[in-house]
Amino acid sequence: MARKNPNPLIDDQIMDQAFSELAALVEESEALLDGRGTSAGSRRNCHQLRGLLRRGGELAGQLSRSTAPALEGTRQYVAAHPLKALGLAAAAGLLAALLVNRRE
Repeated sequence: MARKNPNPLIDDQIMDQAFSELAALVEESEALLDGRGTSAGSRRNCHQLRGLLRRGGELAGQLSRSTAPALEGTRQYVAAHPLKALGLAAAAGLLAALLVNRRE
């Protein structure tokens, strides 16, 4: 069985922080790419973009490590209960299809 975290709110906080930092990374990257100008400015922008991409990789790794226990628990559940997992996936797909078609 997967190891349970004593405080699931901490995992949610980590994920929220990682997603907000990734969103900020995307915004800053877009701003840097839009600000193409002189060669000195381009070099500075390139350097900043590399730093932002490095930080994004670190955040992705952190997010991957923090969600690994949940992923392992899901894998174990699916292996132990394949028909239930299939039914849940089908129900989720049906619900998603109904919601998408409802908006159109």
